[in-house]
Amino acid sequence: MSGLLLLFVFGLWVVFVTWLTKSLIRAMQPGLFKRIVHLMLFSMLLIVPVADDIVGGFQFRALCRQGYPPVYDEAKARDKTVKLKEVPVRILNQKPYLDIPRKYIDYTIIPIREDSWEYVDHITGETLLSWKEYHAKGGWLSRVTGFPQDSPPYTFNGVCSTHSNFPVLKKLNIKELGEK
Repeated sequence: MSGLLLLFVFGLWVVFVTWLTKSLIRAMQPGLFKRIVHLMLFSMLLIVPVADDIVGGFQFRALCRQGYPPVYDEAKARDKTVKLKEVPVRILNQKPYLDIPRKYIDYTIIPIREDSWEYVDHITGETLLSWKEYHAKGGWLSRVTGFPQDSPPYTFNGVCSTHSNFPVLKKLNIKELGEK
């Protein structure tokens, strides 16, 4: 149902942009120049609702390109027992719980969250293995409509995850505390 609503809103936007473009170039003399201006103006106005999503995609891909492969010293980490380093999180009027450290990246056009995965020696607390992941919310249109759920970006995949890093635990024969 919400997909139909989104298609309806998009259809209304196309009709509005068509009307606005024709209104803006009405006074121009007919010819090739008018057609080129019409096409450029129509194209630019059509992408306005997702423009922040497009720019945010470039910023997000730049963060992902930096790449955060797992950081570890194989000699120190091999055959150790570790636990995930967690920080207490408190939400108003709720009991505190533990979660991985998260922060939002400053100076981006869309909200981008950085998750820090850090495995520490369960006895000494020394960091043995770590990596980062990025998660982006969509632009203003995605956040206002709430479609789809969790408001992901419309123009790119908003997850730069390194789930391929989890096998490193197995490769180094690392046991996670609490693991069966």
